[in-house]
Amino acid sequence: MICVVLAIKLFKNKKLQLSILVLSSYLFYYFSSGFLFVLLLFSSLLDFYVGKKIFESKNSAKRKFFLILSLIGNLGILAFFKYADFAIQIANYFGDSLGFSTLPLFNIVLPIGISFFTFQTMSYTIDIYRRKMSPTNSFLKFMLFVSFFPQLVAGPIIRASTFLPQLNKKRLKILPSNLKLGLTYISWGLVKKIVFADNIGPFVDSIFTNPLGLNSLPIMLATIAFGIQIYCDFSAYSDIAIGTARILGFKFPKNFNKPYFACNPSNFWNRWHISLSSWVRDYLYIPLGGNRKGKIRTYLNLLVTMVLMGLWHGASWNFVLWGFYHGAILVSYRFISKYDFKINKILSIIITQYLVFLGWLIFRLRNFEYLGYCVKKFIFFDFNLDLTETIGFFMTNIWVFFLIVLFCYIHFFSYRAKDIIEKINSRKYLSWFLYLLFVILLLFLFSPSLNTAFIYFQF
Repeated sequence: MICVVLAIKLFKNKKLQLSILVLSSYLFYYFSSGFLFVLLLFSSLLDFYVGKKIFESKNSAKRKFFLILSLIGNLGILAFFKYADFAIQIANYFGDSLGFSTLPLFNIVLPIGISFFTFQTMSYTIDIYRRKMSPTNSFLKFMLFVSFFPQLVAGPIIRASTFLPQLNKKRLKILPSNLKLGLTYISWGLVKKIVFADNIGPFVDSIFTNPLGLNSLPIMLATIAFGIQIYCDFSAYSDIAIGTARILGFKFPKNFNKPYFACNPSNFWNRWHISLSSWVRDYLYIPLGGNRKGKIRTYLNLLVTMVLMGLWHGASWNFVLWGFYHGAILVSYRFISKYDFKINKILSIIITQYLVFLGWLIFRLRNFEYLGYCVKKFIFFDFNLDLTETIGFFMTNIWVFFLIVLFCYIHFFSYRAKDIIEKINSRKYLSWFLYLLFVILLLFLFSPSLNTAFIYFQF
C-alpha cells in the first residue's frame, strides 16, 4: 500500500496512475489466489464488451441476448468454483439411494472474493441494460473497477455507477485530508479485527467445537460472542477497504450502520452488509416482483431472495437454512406489521436481536446435531447452574467477557453520538496523532498470539 501511494504521488500522468493501480490489484490477487487472477481478466473482458453491445443494440432481443450472455458467464464461473462440489454431493446423496455409482468431487479451490467481483460486474451490465448508465470507453478504467484491490476480496460490493464517475478527475491526488480520514478508518478496522474479533474467536471455537452436554449459559454467551466476532471481523475489513480507497481518493459508501441497534428484521438488513442487501434488493427482489404482485407473491419473493442470499455465503445447507430463516422472519414481520401493534422501541430491539443472534447459530454450526442442541438450549433456557462451576467459567473467560462488555458500550452508547470516525477527524492534528498512537499501543498490548484470516474471505 505504501508503494502504491508513493507511486501515485510520484507519477502525475493519469493513465500511468491507473495502470499502477490495476497492476497492483492483479499482483494482490495473484499472491492470494495464484493464476486464478485470469478470472478477473475474463470478467473484465466479458462485461466490458457485452456492456458496449447492450448499449449499442437497438433490438430488444439482441440486448436481452447479450445480457443473458453476461449473466451466464459470471454466474457460470461462480457456480463452477463455488457450487460444483456441493451439487455433486447432493447428486451422490440421491444417487446412492437409487443405486447409482458415486461421482468424484472436483475438490475445487475457491478463488478469494469471487462472490464479490462477479456481483460487481453483473450490476454493470444490468444497469446498462436498464438504461441507467452508459458504458465506459476505457478498458483500463473498467479493469480497475473489477479488480480494485482495497475491496476486491471481501467487499463492500461497489457498483460501477459509484466507482467509474470518480475516475473522471484529471488525475489522482493523495490529499492530506483523505490520508488522515483513511488512516482513521484503517486503524479503527484493525482494532475491531485484532483486539475484538481475534480475541473473541478462540472462546467461540472452544464452545462450538463440541457443545453437546453444555447448559444454556455458555451456549448463549458463545452465540453473543460469535455475533460480535463476525460483526467486528467483517465490518473491520469494510473499514480497512473504505479507508484504503479514501487515501487513494475514492469515496465508498458505508457497509455497516450499527446493525445490533436494529428494531425489526427489515431494519437489520438495512444496517448489515448494506452493499449486499441493497444489491439483492435491486437486482433480485424487485425484478422478481418485489411487493407489487400481492401478499403471497411478496412473501414468496422474500423467501426466495433470502435463500439465495444465504446460498451466496457458501455451498452448505446451513447457509441455505440461515437464508430461509431470515426470509421467514421477514415474512412474519411483514405479516404482523399490518396490525397496529404498539411495541416499546427497546423491547423491539431486544426481540429483533434475539432473533438475529439465534440466526447466527445456524450460520456458525454446520453440524446439524450440534445446531439442534444449541438452538434448543438458546430457546429453552435451563437454570441448572452450579454456582462454583458458573463462577469458574466466568473467571476462566474474564478477558472475553470484558471485550463483550466493551463492545456493547461502544456499539450501543455511541448510538446518539456523532460517528466516531468523523468525531476523531474533527479534532486538530495533535489530537488525531494522539489517537493514532493510542491505537498502535492498543494493538501492541492486545494482539492475540494467533491472528486469523477474515471470516468473509471464504465467501
